[in-house]
Amino acid sequence: AGTLLPPDVQRFLDAGAAPVAFTAGTANASSHAFFDASVRACQLSGHRGLLLTRHREQLPDRLPDHVAHVGYVPFGALLPRVSALVHHGGIGTAHQALRAGIAQLVRPMGFDQFDNARRLASLGVSLSLLPRRYRPDAVASALDRLTGDPSVRHRCVELASALSTERDGTSVAADAVLGFASRLGL
Repeated sequence: AGTLLPPDVQRFLDAGAAPVAFTAGTANASSHAFFDASVRACQLSGHRGLLLTRHREQLPDRLPDHVAHVGYVPFGALLPRVSALVHHGGIGTAHQALRAGIAQLVRPMGFDQFDNARRLASLGVSLSLLPRRYRPDAVASALDRLTGDPSVRHRCVELASALSTERDGTSVAADAVLGFASRLGL
């Protein structure tokens, strides 16, 4: 969280309202339709957008002034500065958004992502759209609902506060291994 943001990202964040961040996940290199619909959703809704992908070829050729692209930025530094995160539903991404206290729009594509999307919705911090329903008008509507609903904002803040006292998972695991080894006399 103490990591500095790149100067171009810092300038974009400082230039207006908190944007919505969009990521298809680091393993997804074929997301042109996702980013195109995301840009168009920002145009429809008036939200500023920040597109996160290392694959520039996934993006539309031209981005409007209120939408920017960055190849990489640490989520710990970025997410507290955005209004919402649109993502694939990976558990690590979902957890970081929960810790940052921001709303989430999940576009699950496989594996545990569908279950993660359901669980986030049950917490009152997200909505989800299946890839076939990820159209500009649906995305714009979902973002307006998520960012405009005070109960979503309250729930995000509440969960972030609860997670702020969470111990580092690596330390918890190391303590468990050492405790087990000690019981075995190792």
